[in-house]
Amino acid sequence: MLVEKIGQLLQACSTDAPYFPPTELYNDEWLLRLVLDWFATHDAPDHALCVAEGAHWFAEARLPTNFTKRHTGDNLAERRTQVDGVIGHFKIAHKGEKAQLTLKASAQQFVVLEAKLFSLLSGGIKVARYFDQAARTVACMAEALSQADRYPVDMDRIGFYVIAPRLQIERGTFADYLSRESLRRKVKQRIKAYDDKKKRRWYSEWADPTIEQIRLDALSWETLIAYIGAQDAVAGPALADFYERCIQYNVNVGERNY
Repeated sequence: MLVEKIGQLLQACSTDAPYFPPTELYNDEWLLRLVLDWFATHDAPDHALCVAEGAHWFAEARLPTNFTKRHTGDNLAERRTQVDGVIGHFKIAHKGEKAQLTLKASAQQFVVLEAKLFSLLSGGIKVARYFDQAARTVACMAEALSQADRYPVDMDRIGFYVIAPRLQIERGTFADYLSRESLRRKVKQRIKAYDDKKKRRWYSEWADPTIEQIRLDALSWETLIAYIGAQDAVAGPALADFYERCIQYNVNVGERNY
């Protein structure tokens, strides 16, 4: 009964009398979930967002980091990185509100997604301002592979994709973030701060091979919705309408930064 009531309250977001801000529904997080649900229930073997056999997707998982706290007051440590979406062969451990991801030892797919409407990838963390969201995420993916003892070269699909409006991508907003040169430079700088042989070995054995093998790209919402629409006459228009409402409720006229 309560689940049905929640559905009714969410439906009101598309009316002139919502019960809470429509952005609670019309946002990049729900848009991504709807897109991933479609790919999980339809055959799209050659697409970047295909869900492989035995794989599944999850939103807002937390990836492990190699830069954990070594001692009290460790000023170089960082927490797990939360990502908008993951597709692949993994397990999720729920600890309170934190969904922690562990890659399966037999994993063949590991794809991480960041969904954006008009925002940029986040900058660095407090202890390393240069260590931006892309570098941090790819480094965490390398750590997840390391913990599962799954070498990147043995994976069928490994990727990191940013999904954003077409205009944002065409302006080159994410180009530098997603370059292998940028990723290598920033992860190396993070390692250098430790002056630790184990960290340097981890970079050589896991981080650098991950950066070499991973597929990096920015995908537009418009292209994804068009792809879905070409195969699904119901879901395509529905997603296009949802996307337009996301734009409507998340952007103030004259303040678009895409």
